[in-house]
Order: sequence, then structure tokens, then C-alpha cells
Amino acid sequence: MTVKDRSLARERTRHLSQAI
Repeated sequence: MTVKDRSLARERTRHLSQAI
């Protein structure tokens, strides 16, 4: 897992949290 992938996953989770 690269740092970029980790950053993307984190942003995705944040986006999902905002959607809820």
C-alpha cells in the first residue's frame, strides 16, 4: 500500500462520513 493510496482511502472515508 502506497502513501497515495492511503491518502485516497482517507479522503474517501471522509467524503462518506460527510454524505451521511
